Amino acid sequence: ATALVAIVLAACSSTSPAAVAPAPTAAIATTGVAPATTAAPTTAAPTTTGAPITTVDPCGGRPPLETASGPVNVVHDGVVRTYLLAAPPAGASAGPVPLILDFHGWGGSAVGHDENTGFSAAAVERGFAVVTPDALGEPMRWNFGRAPEEADDVGFIDELVDSIVRERCVDPARVIAVGHSNGSAFASVVGCASARFAAIVMVSATVPATCPAGVTPTTIAIHGTADGSVAYGAVGQGGAEDTMALFAQWYGCGPMATSAPMPGVRIDGYADCANGGRVELATIVGGTHPWPGSAQAVADPTNSEAGRTFSATNHILDLLGDLPVPAESRAGG
Repeated sequence: ATALVAIVLAACSSTSPAAVAPAPTAAIATTGVAPATTAAPTTAAPTTTGAPITTVDPCGGRPPLETASGPVNVVHDGVVRTYLLAAPPAGASAGPVPLILDFHGWGGSAVGHDENTGFSAAAVERGFAVVTPDALGEPMRWNFGRAPEEADDVGFIDELVDSIVRERCVDPARVIAVGHSNGSAFASVVGCASARFAAIVMVSATVPATCPAGVTPTTIAIHGTADGSVAYGAVGQGGAEDTMALFAQWYGCGPMATSAPMPGVRIDGYADCANGGRVELATIVGGTHPWPGSAQAVADPTNSEAGRTFSATNHILDLLGDLPVPAESRAGG
């Protein structure tokens, strides 16, 4: 497969030698004879040898990711694929950074989705790197059903993450799948396709789990009750509340706790899940299909106040900042 990341890193370091003062010489006096000058013997100052200092590179020699100035083109299965890449500035992190894959919705694009949500800029400020890929097709959509006649999107993402983790200073225990609408369904599928994902985040489409036994990523959903595109209580999908309760059951979580961070928003959270994970549903009362708190959500005249003002972006990043990282559960990738 063609290498998927081509980012150039330059690093340098310098040291300055310390100055060493010459040892002093002493004059020797003589008695009864004409004075003579004799150079005093010079004795070297003792040196102290300590234990050798070992420096461990937390990145294992891998250079950091760097923000790409525009779309990055790669080839998968003979097809050109594109993605956006945003990363913290050089030196901002002393070790590997977490990586988020953010998937746009049906008919959307990487650029349009990121401009609408402001997700990558907010995530970079908090120390995350973000890859925002484009789907294929007309209109563009993710093949979350894995139809063989359509694009191998799961294979594309798997190969892309493999390449980034192998070649760049990214934490393989903190790889996260986030998506909106059609991208939300795809995040659920790709997040369960291997044990590498630490978390799945679904916005405006709450999709039943497809994870095999033992694969238990933290799972977060945000869904509006007035969503006219992917209904909050869709019978075919089990409804958002029932679906997230099933996640909690499958992951062996503790009892549900409910909170209300602001009017019109209810959080149903399940803690103490397998591998230290969490299951959570944020219900936006009267919220419509756009990403809550985004430019499109604000512009939607049918949206509720909560749908316009609750920031899904900040809520997601708050939760991911406290993400447990049981690396042993994802060691196989």
